[in-house]
Amino acid sequence: MPEDYKNNPVIFPPADIMSKCEYGAFEGAEKASLYEEVITRVRAA
Repeated sequence: MPEDYKNNPVIFPPADIMSKCEYGAFEGAEKASLYEEVITRVRAA
């Protein structure tokens, strides 16, 4: 890969920025199904 890609902080944020971020871990199919149902209800409202 080109250096300008590998060193791009937008694509690869520094560790101090990443430590402030949240992420969603997969919690199983049952939880995913429940989440999808809730989102569908909210969008339909």
